[in-house]
Amino acid sequence: MTISLVMTAIGPDRPGIVNLLSSVGEHFGANWAGSRMANLAGQFAGMVHFEVAEANAAKLEAALRELESSGLR
Repeated sequence: MTISLVMTAIGPDRPGIVNLLSSVGEHFGANWAGSRMANLAGQFAGMVHFEVAEANAAKLEAALRELESSGLR
C-alpha cells in the first residue's frame, strides 16, 4: 500500500537542496507527488509531498530527519 508523506524543510538556501531531497526520496522508492518552495530572506523554505510504500515510510522519514546535519530542519 502507498501512503502520503508531507515534509517541510527550512535552512540556509544553497544549490543542491532540491536534488538532495529528491535523492533521499528516490533511495526509498518514493514518488515526488508535489512541492512548494521559496527563498525567504536567504532561507530555503519548502514542502514536499512524497508517495511511498508503507513499508518504506518510516525509513524515509528517518533519512529526511538525518538531513539536519546538512543544515535543514
